[in-house]
Amino acid sequence: MFKKTWKILGFFSIPIMSAVFLMHLMATPAFSVALSALGEKGRITLDEIKQILKTTRDLSKKNLSDMNLSNLELSSVNFWDANLSLANLSKANLSKANLSEAWLFAANLTEANLSEANLTEARLSDSNLKGANLRKVNLKDAQVDSNLSFANLTEANLTDAVLNMANMYQTILNKANLSGAMLNSANLREADLREANLTDAELDYANLRRAKLNGAKLTGANLNGVILVGADLSGADLSNVDLSGSRLNGAKLNGADLNGADVEGADFTGADLTNVKNLDKVKNRDKAKGLK
Repeated sequence: MFKKTWKILGFFSIPIMSAVFLMHLMATPAFSVALSALGEKGRITLDEIKQILKTTRDLSKKNLSDMNLSNLELSSVNFWDANLSLANLSKANLSKANLSEAWLFAANLTEANLSEANLTEARLSDSNLKGANLRKVNLKDAQVDSNLSFANLTEANLTDAVLNMANMYQTILNKANLSGAMLNSANLREADLREANLTDAELDYANLRRAKLNGAKLTGANLNGVILVGADLSGADLSNVDLSGSRLNGAKLNGADLNGADVEGADFTGADLTNVKNLDKVKNRDKAKGLK
């Protein structure tokens, strides 16, 4: 759903200034609905929340916007379609909570525990998830153009998620499923993507400097203009990947599979190409730099 919204908006000029990005976001129907929801849904009190937590633990469709819920025990609570925009959920325990289709615009989730939570189609634009525990979380089709630096998303499901321009500096994405995800212009510097599934993902102009991609599957992914300087792609599957104009200076590609990869304008200067598979089958090899 979110991928279609971004494409309708014509959001292809990447990278752009954050101010322009905010203007695009505010122009989306989803953002307008979120703002109107703040006035339409009556905000419940913290005492009412605590009473519900003692009984049904069902806060679906509730307006919890701009509330301080930090450090609360909220595991397995049902937040389906709840409005948590601008809410403070820092260090809250939301493990196994149902946050599918929840509104979390600009929410504070720093160091929150969201392990095994369901965030399918959740809206997390401009939220802060720095250092959050998101192990095995389900973010399928979610909009997560947020701060995910230092967060742990080991074995997370991010299939078809929108993460354009997200800050994922030193984020742990070991064995995560990012197939079909949109990560255009995302900051993935020093991120851990070992054995991650990035099949058909869009990473145009993303920054993957010194990222760990050992054994990652990137079949059919778009990596046009990507920075992979010093990245470790040992044993990675790069078959049919678009690496046009990418920078792979000093990258480790030993044992990687480049079958059918398009390397036009790519720079492999100083890269470790030991035992690279199907090097003779790459496209536009003669137009790449440092590729023998």
